[in-house]
Amino acid sequence: VRARGSLRRIRRNGGAGSRPDQEWRNRIHELALVRDGRRDDWHFAVGRIGVRAAAAAGPFDGLAVNRRLGAGLRVGAFAGWTPAWQDMDFSTEDELVGLSLQLDPRGVRGEGLGLLLNGVGRYHQGVVSREYMALTTTWRGGPGLSFLQAAEVDVNRNWKRDTGASSLELTSFALTGRWQANRRVAVVAGYDDRDPVRTWESRDVPDSLFQDAGRKGFRGGLELRDGSGKRLNLDASVRSPDSGEPDARSWGARAFLPAWPVPALDCDLSVRGFTGPMIGGFSPALGVAHRTRSGWYLRGNVGLTKYKDQVGDDDRGSTWLGALVEKSLNRHWSLMAEGRLDWGDGTESRSLALEARCRF
Repeated sequence: VRARGSLRRIRRNGGAGSRPDQEWRNRIHELALVRDGRRDDWHFAVGRIGVRAAAAAGPFDGLAVNRRLGAGLRVGAFAGWTPAWQDMDFSTEDELVGLSLQLDPRGVRGEGLGLLLNGVGRYHQGVVSREYMALTTTWRGGPGLSFLQAAEVDVNRNWKRDTGASSLELTSFALTGRWQANRRVAVVAGYDDRDPVRTWESRDVPDSLFQDAGRKGFRGGLELRDGSGKRLNLDASVRSPDSGEPDARSWGARAFLPAWPVPALDCDLSVRGFTGPMIGGFSPALGVAHRTRSGWYLRGNVGLTKYKDQVGDDDRGSTWLGALVEKSLNRHWSLMAEGRLDWGDGTESRSLALEARCRF
């Protein structure tokens, strides 16, 4: 039996009048009877499913089954209903069917080619919402080189063809590569070409709202380590809106310093910046953490956000302060408490989260 879920109680002071002062947000992400041992010829899952073979479908209520055809090769099928997106409650309004094909890496330490292909159909009370194929491939080889690729191709029929869409449309493509040059230096580069997707709920919304939301661009990063555990991560991206507006750029840097400035503390410093057609700004943050011999994990952080409205030339900013406490009680139970304060231009909020975790 595989189960994942959350129980959340929210209480608010202030805010929009349409939002309740207090509410429960309980979610069941997975609750299924699963058989998926690597040596088993037949795999199956029944219940609220979140198995890897149907990853492109997301969680659904139903049945999934697949069979081994050869070394590292499996084919399968799945069907069921999609939970209500607002609260993840069981619903029979949205049907889902699909096929899967898996190819697992066969080399030592997962080296070689891994592939997961899903064909998925989503329907709302018999009306097509979305039919698509999703392909994820991974490749790992030497020396220190690996790739991750993800793509989705929509099959457009009925009302989607009536809007002028082509029968086959590439709606998502992302490619990321990593090169571990040596034990201390790694380089990451990638390209993102995702487009927003229309479903039966949004079929009457003008196309321009979808086209203008899409952004495509490049990103890259550098990771540096030393022998004592210190790390420095640098990254940047350039994304071009489909609407022809100026590019959106972002950059970031994060340093992790174990046992600094004193042996009992770990410190991390980060800063992120961005510029876009409408807004630009930056956000630095500082965090310190300490783990006691008795198993307590304590963390405090502070951050600042400054941004500027590029159109109205309006500068605004806010500050936040946070604290986290975690404790493992035994093999199964752990506790967590987290709080945060925000204040600044148009921002003032307090939040507190209490969590008990049980691992079966």
